[in-house]
Amino acid sequence: MIDKIEKCMPPFFIVRIPKKEQRERLEKIGILYYPPEHVYMKRGMQCGEILAIGSAAHDFFPEAKIGDILITSHWIEGKVSGNRQKYFEVGEDKDWFYYCVTAFCFNGDRNNTFGVYDGEKIIPSKDYVFFEIDRTPTSDFPPFMLNMPGFGKIVTNIAFEQADGDLVVPKYRKKTRTEMIEKMAENKKEIMKLARWPIHLDKKINEKVTPMIKRLEAENDALSKQINKRQYEAHILYAFNDELLKTVNPNLRKGDRAYVLNIAAYMQVEFMGVEYIVSESKYVSIKAPNKVLALSAL
Repeated sequence: MIDKIEKCMPPFFIVRIPKKEQRERLEKIGILYYPPEHVYMKRGMQCGEILAIGSAAHDFFPEAKIGDILITSHWIEGKVSGNRQKYFEVGEDKDWFYYCVTAFCFNGDRNNTFGVYDGEKIIPSKDYVFFEIDRTPTSDFPPFMLNMPGFGKIVTNIAFEQADGDLVVPKYRKKTRTEMIEKMAENKKEIMKLARWPIHLDKKINEKVTPMIKRLEAENDALSKQINKRQYEAHILYAFNDELLKTVNPNLRKGDRAYVLNIAAYMQVEFMGVEYIVSESKYVSIKAPNKVLALSAL
């Protein structure tokens, strides 16, 4: 086991990630095992203990200290396509993987350091801002009892609203960019399965399968338009580097509302059981832009 590394290339951090915990994170969600294609490049530890800091990394992110927990992109734990080796891995032993992580944009690679945890708080890199994720809409009604056959009475905290005709329905929650991309991928797989049916040979199959394919294609078209619509969205600040006080507003505080370009607010990181949206700080504004950007492909 390596506890200390004397030297590190200037633009990098060296971190270690425990093998056992990483394997469980990559293979399971909670106590359930999932197929590799479901969790591939979506899950990982996303953090590791800092063992060494390069001189340029220290200059760019002086708040990071040896022994802190570096919060990073899951990309560093991924593998090169068609290769069993991990691209950012620099070594391993019985219990740990060791990785080099960029501290800033270097040699064509982006800054993979989102921030550090010093044992008390998250300190973002000056390139990134952490936003809270609000996954639960506020209900228009207090928790109430549901009578479900076979289940008895259940108290629900699902957010409800009143629709036309006094009908009470679950409140709509806007899907995240990541969720929409995943839904498009699921639809594409289903379309490929349906396309294997011999619709050109059997009229009944054609009449049944063709509308299903068209429905999925139309849904993907609508999702694609939502994904590629560039606009500013409001998010709640959780953590930011002090540099943001200089470049955006000196009076920024945790819990303030800020606006960020939606295509820049899709990265998510889970740390200590809490999920955050991570956005590049250059896309953050405290004022709602008057003009929503036009539809455009990425």
